[in-house]
Amino acid sequence: MKIISSLHVVLIIFIIFHKTVCNAQYNALTHYEDPSKELYLFDSTTEKDGTLLIQFAHYYEQPLNICIYPDIHLRIVYSDGTVKPLEVAHQIPDSNFCSLQVVFKNIFVNKNMILLTYFDGQNENTSMHTGMVIDFDGNLLQYLQFGVGIGRINRSKNPENGFTWSRQVNATTIAWSRYIPDHTNPKQILKSASGLIKSPNPSSVIKSYKLFSSGNGGNVFVIVTKLNKTIASDPAWEVYADFVDEVANENSLTYLIYQSQVDYFNLSFMYCRNSNGEGCSCLMQVEMVIPNQAATTKIYYLLTFLSSGSVINNKQIDMGAASNEILSISVLFNGGFLVIYPSENGRKAGIFLSHNGDYEGEWKGFNGDVIQYTYLEHNDTLWGMLYQNSSSSWTIITEPLRDRSILEKYKYNNPNILETTPFDDVVRDNLDTITIKYDKDIIPSYGNISIYQIQDNYNELLRQTYSGLSSYVTIMNDTVGIKILSSTFNQLGATYFIQINDNFVDSKLYGEPITGINKRVWFLNASLDNPGSCQSPVTMLLRFNAKGSKLLRSLNTEEFDKFYDDLMMEFSKIIPVERSRLPPDSGKFQNDPYNPNNFILLQVKITQPTKKLIRCAKDIAKDVNAMIINKYSTLMSHYPLSSMLDENYGAKTTPDGWDDALKLSLFYVIGGFLFVTCIYFIVRSRNKEARNAFVLTFTVLVSDFVLDMIFIIYNSQMIYSLFIPSVVFLVIPTVFNMIFTLFIILKEQSTNKDFQNWFMSNTKYVAILTILSSANVGLLNIITSQIGGLSHFDAPLSEEAKVLIFWGSLVNIFIEDVPQFITRIIFLQYNSVIYDPVPVLSLISAGISIIFGLICRGYDVFVLEIPFDFSGTNNNQLMKSVKNVITNIFRSQNISPNNSNST
Repeated sequence: MKIISSLHVVLIIFIIFHKTVCNAQYNALTHYEDPSKELYLFDSTTEKDGTLLIQFAHYYEQPLNICIYPDIHLRIVYSDGTVKPLEVAHQIPDSNFCSLQVVFKNIFVNKNMILLTYFDGQNENTSMHTGMVIDFDGNLLQYLQFGVGIGRINRSKNPENGFTWSRQVNATTIAWSRYIPDHTNPKQILKSASGLIKSPNPSSVIKSYKLFSSGNGGNVFVIVTKLNKTIASDPAWEVYADFVDEVANENSLTYLIYQSQVDYFNLSFMYCRNSNGEGCSCLMQVEMVIPNQAATTKIYYLLTFLSSGSVINNKQIDMGAASNEILSISVLFNGGFLVIYPSENGRKAGIFLSHNGDYEGEWKGFNGDVIQYTYLEHNDTLWGMLYQNSSSSWTIITEPLRDRSILEKYKYNNPNILETTPFDDVVRDNLDTITIKYDKDIIPSYGNISIYQIQDNYNELLRQTYSGLSSYVTIMNDTVGIKILSSTFNQLGATYFIQINDNFVDSKLYGEPITGINKRVWFLNASLDNPGSCQSPVTMLLRFNAKGSKLLRSLNTEEFDKFYDDLMMEFSKIIPVERSRLPPDSGKFQNDPYNPNNFILLQVKITQPTKKLIRCAKDIAKDVNAMIINKYSTLMSHYPLSSMLDENYGAKTTPDGWDDALKLSLFYVIGGFLFVTCIYFIVRSRNKEARNAFVLTFTVLVSDFVLDMIFIIYNSQMIYSLFIPSVVFLVIPTVFNMIFTLFIILKEQSTNKDFQNWFMSNTKYVAILTILSSANVGLLNIITSQIGGLSHFDAPLSEEAKVLIFWGSLVNIFIEDVPQFITRIIFLQYNSVIYDPVPVLSLISAGISIIFGLICRGYDVFVLEIPFDFSGTNNNQLMKSVKNVITNIFRSQNISPNNSNST
């Protein structure tokens, strides 16, 4: 149950490298083991980056090697020569350690996990095929149950797509299941899909099948079926291709790609692979009986077909010396393949074939007695384990297959990519486009190109991602250009990498997906240019969409504080920026006064950095703007709160001084004032003795009422605690004014005969005025103002009616104007993030209404001598003195106090 034997601490474990010198043909790595464990090679697997996973075993009954001791001994050999021993604790049934041909098929799932498979029972044909997932320290992570019986594991080219388990259930059915790493927990594996593949022809049986990765990240099943041939014209063999998409839960259409009437002795496939934009290629082996001989001969064909089912090539391949017995076929990095066959003296040799199956030369084989070997794609070499003379050590040798220049040509592990810009690995702040040149003409497809920032050498932060069909991607013949957001390479000195999905672009000739670039292959580094001195902090405005605005309106104060803090935490991860540079005291929100959908604006403040070589606040604001505008290509759309930001608005910094919206509002206000002034002078020219100033009073009172209504509808709901008071301080005064107005008019009509006659001549006008007076009972004074010399404004009101209007107007100041003035101040204090004309103008109009009301009521008392009570007398000497002073002031301004009309 121990992870690493304590004896390893005592023993000296070292690695000896025999470097390539002069004309040496290979490199060698020797590792020393504890000889008492008697460990010998059991199995191995190879990662694309050159990492090896080797399993050793202690065999019983040497040299028969029928069973091994029930222990798991793994060695991870990294490409730099480092060896990491793993002694894995397990609960695998002992029967597995004698079923050596079908158990312990180990694979690297990704850079975090290793999968070991075994059978949870005594019989591999009836027991559950099980996977044990461990990390790179040998710790158990989870168990996976695949299915009953012997299955196969096919790992996807992209580790993010996991692996597929498959098994032929019976003569006509193949079962499969797909497993992928959990995106939220990369050390857990989830079952994402499963299905069954049936023999397309009911009269055929499945003799064999090959499973391999397709060009779009899914899988392809090539199925060999044997038919019961009854007449000469009937087919004897058929081969079908079944494509399973990477996200589909069902198989696609099944295509017939080969059919033969010849009743071969056997037909099988040596290997299949995706051919980088030129379809899928399979090496087919046909075994035929030699007439009149008890022997067979083998013929090889290269079968190439597209994802549409079209067969574009069926070419016979001359294997030369490898025709009789093929030990293995390695698919090479440049698109060709290496066929290895046994040579003289037990050695191994090989021939190189192009991706079209043409002969390209011989491989002389290893210079040593190799017992196991695998192709290393990352440096185009073969590695092999030398025969172990003892259990005290083992030696790996590597031998390059071709000229080393091939590695420079394919620096991105992709033979289709010829060159890129920028040419070096350094990017500057002003980089706006990256170009990629392919070896063939291309067309866009739906796969993504993504740029990640590496954090802490392990974590990966997505900076931007586009599909090949995005408007930010341009293609000209064999070159693709990708727009770079200004927020992508925004961390000075940081390291980034670019990942390209296999189906980002397709071959223009065949329409087939072209291989992309896996993670952590194509690296770029942001330049260390000094960003210059940072100035003052920056305040920016964000706007939420309909969903976000609705959510914000439903929050109380405590809920909003948590919402804002959670949003800032998302920003600190997405941008990225220190959380301390997003202070909590800047969170204010209001309706966007210029948005017809009434979306909500949020204010966010960014402070300046305390360290050098960290982006300034203004630069971060630009990054936020770019990321929101392109949120579906950045992490902004991946988080619950930031995803509700309006991409049509972005992030705007608050303007310094007079912005356009404020200027436009002032233009309207000044224009309205000039218009009212013109009306004033027009009516004054018609009757200078009239109370013409009431034009201004009327405008102020009506405007104040209209602004109060708009404020309640569009603004007051932003703060729930202000909404009800705002409604109360509008409804109650309105009802009060309406009742008071009706009382005065009805009383005058019943007691004042002169008013009755005037009323009968102006019924419609009085009805309109009654409605307007619900805003302020003081508006009734307009009917006595004599404006313009019109009879509509020459009503004979009694002194008692004037007193009622006086007191109604005075009360209205304290039950409407003063409370509304206070609520507007509170609203603007807590919710003023951008100039909004409604609450600002409502505040101004409320203030002016108070001032106008107090001045006019003073004028009523001291100039027009409206009494405080209904007796019409006022004998207070001090009041008379004040009246005389005010009268003299108004007379100095050429205002006549003798007019009996009230303002």
